Amino acid sequence: MSILTICEAIKNIGAKVDGIETAFSEPPVKLDTAELPALYPFTGPAVYDGEVEGDDGLIVTRQYRVHVATSMKGQDDEIAAEQNGKTLLEAVVLRFANRPSLANTAGVIEAKVLSDTGVIILPEYSGKVIGFEVVVQVSEYVIREIVDYDF
Repeated sequence: MSILTICEAIKNIGAKVDGIETAFSEPPVKLDTAELPALYPFTGPAVYDGEVEGDDGLIVTRQYRVHVATSMKGQDDEIAAEQNGKTLLEAVVLRFANRPSLANTAGVIEAKVLSDTGVIILPEYSGKVIGFEVVVQVSEYVIREIVDYDF
């Protein structure tokens, strides 16, 4: 499977959104104000379909929770944080919606935006960050090796 490859693609796509200062392929341990707005994915649930007819493939459909931290709580007033977040939210959603193969990432069958949270206080970093979450669902084809014996 290629969770790391897909997270890297999410980072690369997100890095090109106007207004994103920093993009990461995994959530950073800490965020500095100078890195904001910052984009980073979390892995979500997956469904596995092993009934791919005619071969040993597996289709994995996983949700990726793409977080965008726009400001630190207390540095913007709530109205400014909401206004700034709305514009960036639309730009991030459109960037991913316009790349249904995650910019031709190997093995990706389809990527689509499922939902967003609107501007909220994000739970990571002790709830000190304002931003939003965009859920991107990615279906990928994975080749598996069938082993018919036990160890």
